[in-house]
Amino acid sequence: MTKEDLTKDDMFRIIRYVFIGVMFTSIMVVSFLFWFLLTFYEVKITDAITLGGPGQTNEEMVPGNLTVVNTASVDDLIATEEFLTTQTGIDGTTTIPLTSLYIGVESNNGDVTITADPQIAAGAISGDILTMIGTSNTKKIIFEDGRGLSMSTAVTVGEGDILTLKWDAVDNVWEMVSSDTK
Repeated sequence: MTKEDLTKDDMFRIIRYVFIGVMFTSIMVVSFLFWFLLTFYEVKITDAITLGGPGQTNEEMVPGNLTVVNTASVDDLIATEEFLTTQTGIDGTTTIPLTSLYIGVESNNGDVTITADPQIAAGAISGDILTMIGTSNTKKIIFEDGRGLSMSTAVTVGEGDILTLKWDAVDNVWEMVSSDTK
């Protein structure tokens, strides 16, 4: 077949097939580039993001590791490079403020039982995890069941001791998850 044997319709058909082939190849190349960039390059987020919904944890929504550099805000909670705040001089009659989700605690003088109601300020959303870390062996804090805490037993938090709680917004209580006391 020579060039003279091709009709006008044959020429349009060839051009159409070449055009479709080029378009398909372009789509495949662009798709591969997006996959490659999303798989192998760090994504920087400059706007707000929302993880999960009511009743879902970040682990359910973000499999793998989520690294926060500098500051990230999730609803009313702020996570910064300095996660631990310390509440010293606790007298037992005042509610412990929720200044971060990792709070170092010690009393004002000797072992102190928290009698405030509630013992710890309310969490922001159900599922918040609060870790209380003791900072003194001579100024321990004693947390008891009731008054905003749901615990199986009283827990004394001294130096290096850890009490982990989870916020239940339905019942308005911090539920004991675990305690590691010496």
